[in-house]
Amino acid sequence: MASAQVRSSCNASIIGSQRGSRVNMRSGPGTVFASPSYVLVGQTVNILSDPAEGILISRTDGGGMKWYFVEYVPSNTRGWVRDDFLSSCL
Repeated sequence: MASAQVRSSCNASIIGSQRGSRVNMRSGPGTVFASPSYVLVGQTVNILSDPAEGILISRTDGGGMKWYFVEYVPSNTRGWVRDDFLSSCL
């Protein structure tokens, strides 16, 4: 993990089949990691970036799924969310 993460200009909505349903925020990029928190479909998160590289922080798990490191700003909660639960940057 990068030593510092900063908010980017990329805000994304949590997407899913039912508004208000939970999407896990995981402690690492994959379903094998714990999910100590969650966000709800319809909420907005900020995809964090690496200031040294100037890119959004993402990793690909062993199954080929891409994950982004995000922050739910109202509670300052950070975690990993799979890209198919994220809209394009707003």
